[in-house]
Amino acid sequence: MAVVASPTHADHYLITPCAMRRTKENEALAVDMHEWKFISRLRDTRLAFTHTDIAVSPEVRMIEFPAWRALFTSLLLWGHSTGYRLPTFDEFYRRCREGYTQATARSDDSHVRRINNLRPWFDGDEERRIEGQYEPQVKERFRGFYESGMAETYLYVCLVDAFEDALNEGVVFYDTRHDWKLKGDVTAVVREKVFLVSLFRGAIEDRAAVEAFRDRVERIRKANTMNSAHWNNQELRRWTKLQLGITDANCQIVNGVQLPARDEIHAVIDVICDTVGITERVRFPAVRGQDIPQILRPGA
Repeated sequence: MAVVASPTHADHYLITPCAMRRTKENEALAVDMHEWKFISRLRDTRLAFTHTDIAVSPEVRMIEFPAWRALFTSLLLWGHSTGYRLPTFDEFYRRCREGYTQATARSDDSHVRRINNLRPWFDGDEERRIEGQYEPQVKERFRGFYESGMAETYLYVCLVDAFEDALNEGVVFYDTRHDWKLKGDVTAVVREKVFLVSLFRGAIEDRAAVEAFRDRVERIRKANTMNSAHWNNQELRRWTKLQLGITDANCQIVNGVQLPARDEIHAVIDVICDTVGITERVRFPAVRGQDIPQILRPGA
C-alpha cells in the first residue's frame, strides 16, 4: 500500500547545524551533490527553462519514445565528469533527437524498427503524411521529460543529503531502472528498511487511475517477456512505498523548473524517520546562503 507523505511541523525541536565536510570532492557533483549546490547549479543562466504555449496534439502525446530517462541520466554523468554541471534542456533534447533519428540499418530487431518509426515525427515523412511541423510539439513534450528528470534528481540529492550525509543512517539509489522495473524514482535503505519513493505531477486523487492505466499497457507490452517484469516479486512487496506530488500550486520554481516543494521533501524525510525510529529531522534552509542542512533534535 502506498503511503502518501504530507507536510508536518516540528516547532518543538531544537535546531543544530549539520556538520559536513566542505571539500571540492563533495560540494559540486552533478549526480551526487548537496541540495544547496543543486539549486545553485540550476540557477545558472545557461539552464534558464520555460515551456511554450504550443499545444501538443493527441498524436504526438501518444508517441512511445523509449528510454528518455537513460539519456537524461547519461547527461548527468557526463556533467559529473566534465565540470560538475547540470544539463541544459537543449543538450537533453539534442541527445534524444540524435538517438531517435540517427540512421539505423534495416533489421528484424523490434527495437531498431521502433527507433526507425520515430524519425518522421522529427524530420517529416510525406509518404506517411507526417509533416515536419510536428517537431515543435515533440520538443514541447520533451520539455516535460526534462523537467521531470530535474525534479527526480532534486529528490534524490535531498534524500542523499538527509540520510547519507546529515544523519549517517542510510544509503540512497537512483537510476533509470527504478522507473522501468521498480515503478518508482528513488530507493532509500534506512536502518535495514527499504523505501521506494515515487515523484509524480498532478493531484494524488488522480494517481491510482494513472497507475492502473500504465499497468494495463505494460501487461500488453510484456506479453512475450513476462519473466522480466516484477508483478510477483515478493521482495518489492515488502518495501514501503511513498508518493510525492508536484502541482502548480505546490512546488518551488528555480530558473523556470518546477521542483518538489521543500515542505513536501521534509514530509517524506519525516515519514521515513518516523517509520524506522529516528527522532531527528533534517531541514533544508529556505534562505540561500544558509547552505548546510539543519538537524532538528527533540527539545525538552
